[in-house]
Amino acid sequence: MKYIGINKDQIVVSVSLVCFGITIQILLSVFSSKLSELDVTLARWAKSHSATSSFPFDTGLIHFLNHLPYVACIISGCLLLIPVLFNSLVLKFKFKQLKSLYMYYFWSLLAYMCLVYSILLIIKFSVNRPRPFQTLEFHPDFDTDLSCKLEYMSIYRPYKGPNPCSYRLSSCPSGHSLTISAFYLSVTYLSFYNYKFCKRNSTKRVIHWFHLIFCTFMVTITGVFIGAVMIGRISVLKHFFTDVVAGTGLSVLMLFVFVLFEHKTEDNWSRLVVEEQIYTSQ
Repeated sequence: MKYIGINKDQIVVSVSLVCFGITIQILLSVFSSKLSELDVTLARWAKSHSATSSFPFDTGLIHFLNHLPYVACIISGCLLLIPVLFNSLVLKFKFKQLKSLYMYYFWSLLAYMCLVYSILLIIKFSVNRPRPFQTLEFHPDFDTDLSCKLEYMSIYRPYKGPNPCSYRLSSCPSGHSLTISAFYLSVTYLSFYNYKFCKRNSTKRVIHWFHLIFCTFMVTITGVFIGAVMIGRISVLKHFFTDVVAGTGLSVLMLFVFVLFEHKTEDNWSRLVVEEQIYTSQ
């Protein structure tokens, strides 16, 4: 299936998403010294709660997202199956009718994840920013070995000092924040696309309401999960505030992939609906 024939609206939306994502990264870099004050304040707050061998805020949803982020991603994939199964079982659409939709899901998700993680790895290994627990200023109180600790660096300022214990310096951007944001934002976007997809091709109000309610649910859970993982990574001294913002910003930047893949999917759907109507009328 070929995805060609991108229209003007798709270009506008794609450019807007890219500009928004790039703007976030530029602002983080330009105002890194100002944002360092926020980084320091939140890192000190997290350090002040690290007097024991554990972090008091690392419980419940935050603990789950801190330690099992990929399970959370699998859950997002399962959530995407809900509208897919609804289309098949309730609307009784045949696979041939939904093939273009399923292929859109597959190829857009694949392209999106490949781009996001490629950029993540390039930035991580280029910036080499120490994590909060690796620094002299913000290491947890229960970690008394200071021989390996490094100097704090603001965002997008590569660390070039000594690294006596050969720490892997990968604080920026936050992989956890990017992963959760990427999966849940993509599922939310696809849910809205599915709503638009069915609204154009079904006149049943119950169908419209189901997909609208599901989209609202996905927006809510996405906001909760992104907020929780950002708080979680800061609270356990794994990342600074600017790291989690950078990770989330990258996931937003790459959403343009879903917009560019849309057009031919809709064209194929319209053609198949007409074919099905002709077939059933005979």
